[in-house]
Amino acid sequence: MKTARYIKYTASIAFLLLVNLYFYFSSAFTRVGGYVIYGLLKNYYNDCGIYFIDNDYIASPSRAADCDYEFSQLMQLKNRLDETDTALLYVNKPTKYLDDRVFDRFFVESRCNANADKLLERLDDVGIYTLDLRRCIKDENLNIYDMFYKTDHHWTVPAGKWGAQKTAEKLNQAGIFKVRDVQADRQKVVALLGKWGQQIAELSFGIDNRPVTHTDEAEAKSIGREITFQKDTGDFDFLRDVLVVLAVPLQARLRRLKLYCRTVTLKLTYWNMKGVTRSRSGEATDRASEIYLTASALLDGAMRSPVRLIGVSLQNLSEDHSRQLSFSDLGGERDRRLAEYWKNRLLALQQKYAVDLSPSGTETQREEHLYDVISLMRERI
Repeated sequence: MKTARYIKYTASIAFLLLVNLYFYFSSAFTRVGGYVIYGLLKNYYNDCGIYFIDNDYIASPSRAADCDYEFSQLMQLKNRLDETDTALLYVNKPTKYLDDRVFDRFFVESRCNANADKLLERLDDVGIYTLDLRRCIKDENLNIYDMFYKTDHHWTVPAGKWGAQKTAEKLNQAGIFKVRDVQADRQKVVALLGKWGQQIAELSFGIDNRPVTHTDEAEAKSIGREITFQKDTGDFDFLRDVLVVLAVPLQARLRRLKLYCRTVTLKLTYWNMKGVTRSRSGEATDRASEIYLTASALLDGAMRSPVRLIGVSLQNLSEDHSRQLSFSDLGGERDRRLAEYWKNRLLALQQKYAVDLSPSGTETQREEHLYDVISLMRERI
């Protein structure tokens, strides 16, 4: 019996040992197989002119080029822009490697960066402005490999954003951001933008020699107001308050023109630039309260998503203000209720945001006041 138990015990240990050896060698074979496949892929890619460079990034060498074609195309563009005295900025985007010698270990020559240097030098000789992002990468001590995907030549999204920021910084080095900047250095704008800069500089001082085309405001088929936010907003309570502000100048304009509207249209542009419009028709009105209530009802049915732009426009304009009377119209009860509601709505909004909704001055000044009020409201949410 003891001998039988010993044999059984020994057989169990031997079985477990064999199992462990099997898994050990299987793992080793798997690792070896992976290395073999990796090596075969490297050889395959190398045969196709593609190489695994540092950090196993895939890249291709470039042959030496005279860059005549690229230079000729840019010169054609420059000559076309010269017709309007507009400057050209050429931005050089780097490849995955900043040093062509990265291929030396493969006994392969690459002239990618040398070709770029040659083109930039030729562009400098003819006075074309250039921005070499390779220099920016070196100056900021960035890792070029972090800016590309391993398996292709495309930039990552953060790298693309970085490149756009560098380009914008180059363009903004002139220090021109607002109208007062144009007025402060008119010659700089002209030097940068040529004939278009001359026109922009004149417009900044209110000089416009273009012929005026007269239109009869009373013959307008629609009137409206809209606002584009600097930052998207998904706060629909705030958007309803904006509709109040937009309704005030619409009422003023209707009454100045002695017109009434029968259709109110709400316009929305969402964060993804998708635009929608919703309309509702009813009785003729020139009241801000009714314009607001209709627009607000249309907003209630809109998709809940961050909004970039909101606007209200009025259509079916006419001097006819006849409407179908109801029992609430008798004795002016409806008008009193609407007037009281609107008075309280305006008062609540003014107290909430500490803003003045009764601007004075020219129409342009009132328009500027409108945008200033909405900007302040956004800051004080």
